[in-house]
Amino acid sequence: MPRIKCPNCKSSNTCRILYGLPAMDDKLEAEANAGRVHFGGCVVSFDDPNRHCNDCGTDFDTKTPRPTDEALHDG
Repeated sequence: MPRIKCPNCKSSNTCRILYGLPAMDDKLEAEANAGRVHFGGCVVSFDDPNRHCNDCGTDFDTKTPRPTDEALHDG
């Protein structure tokens, strides 16, 4: 399965963002150290980003479609 690319730098070195107060265990710590999960904090809202770029640090959302440049212009 291809990795999700960052909309900012186009890197595929991205990971999921985990919110809340996770029960830290060896497996979760290993995932974080390997860059497979990023901790987003304990405050959770309805529009939090769900992906993090390990290269440029951008947090982004894959749940809500982003408009393309063409969609932003009338024509």
